[in-house]
Amino acid sequence: MNAVKPRSVLVHGRAVNCVEAGSGPVLLLIHGMAGNIGNWQEVIGPLARHHTVVAPDLPGHGASAPGAGDYSLGALAAGLRDLLVVLGHERATLVGHSLGGGIAMQFAYQFPEITERLVLVSSGGLGPEVSPVLPPRRSRARICSSPPPPRRGAQREPRSHVAWRLPGCGPLRTSPRSLAATRRSPTPAAGPPFSPRCARSSA
Repeated sequence: MNAVKPRSVLVHGRAVNCVEAGSGPVLLLIHGMAGNIGNWQEVIGPLARHHTVVAPDLPGHGASAPGAGDYSLGALAAGLRDLLVVLGHERATLVGHSLGGGIAMQFAYQFPEITERLVLVSSGGLGPEVSPVLPPRRSRARICSSPPPPRRGAQREPRSHVAWRLPGCGPLRTSPRSLAATRRSPTPAAGPPFSPRCARSSA
């Protein structure tokens, strides 16, 4: 990374190793599984000529401290959002490679208001036909518009209910009204509410 040296930033009391270089629109570079910010060393300099480049080590990778135990895409995306807040950036274009692509897509889904653009490089999370790593998580629940035919001698269920069938389990019943309310409710962002007052950076 030549003259650009990583520095340690404290986010929720945990050290995040990152590089911040250049000036202009923010590019957040997210490396892949078992990678680190060194994966971006050849492009940080050229990109920093016209952009502010932020390249962190993910929790438990490189020189960053391990996370709190939640390494889900949502938790990793929330941690990157908090890092941007600590560094004073309001919006960013996300560039994700491999696992970083899955995190970038989750970030854009959870925090669209601070996502400028999305760039995917050999991304995971798009399906086995694109990448065998991180295939999309498919729900094993099957939603039926009406309950299945009752077994012989069984009492028919009212048709105003929806059956959710899980492998090895009986149907879970819920009314269309409650199901519609569930579909309307937004997905909560992973991670606790964040305030920059609870974080500080050290060179």
